[in-house]
Amino acid sequence: MLVHRNATLRTHRWELESAEARHAASPATFIIPPQYLRRSLQFGDRVKLLFLFHAVDKQHPGGIIGCERMWVTVIESSGGRYVGLLETWPVSSDALLPNEALAFDACHVAGIAARPDSADFTEFQETLRDFVNRLASTR
Repeated sequence: MLVHRNATLRTHRWELESAEARHAASPATFIIPPQYLRRSLQFGDRVKLLFLFHAVDKQHPGGIIGCERMWVTVIESSGGRYVGLLETWPVSSDALLPNEALAFDACHVAGIAARPDSADFTEFQETLRDFVNRLASTR
């Protein structure tokens, strides 16, 4: 499976913005989950990341940089470093598509969806594992 790593606006037309840096600049208005939660994500967790895109329109032919918050499902985790599948269609760019895999760090996590402690979540994890395996075998 192809995993986007170290994407930049110059090379990929998108990059991840640090949620930690945004929080440091505006701690009262840009709240992020505590570090211990961002560093302990596991398979199947859903996180919100900040994506910067070169968005081209007729009024800005050189492109403008737009930020979109999008959901990603964690499929690999190791000490605060992760690989996840994009769940959302970007509005301002075609540089990424849903189900593309991308690497990210704990510093990029702007939000974490509540993790249900139930058999339903375990079943979801099993279904996700099957999906990731099928996706990997087709690429």
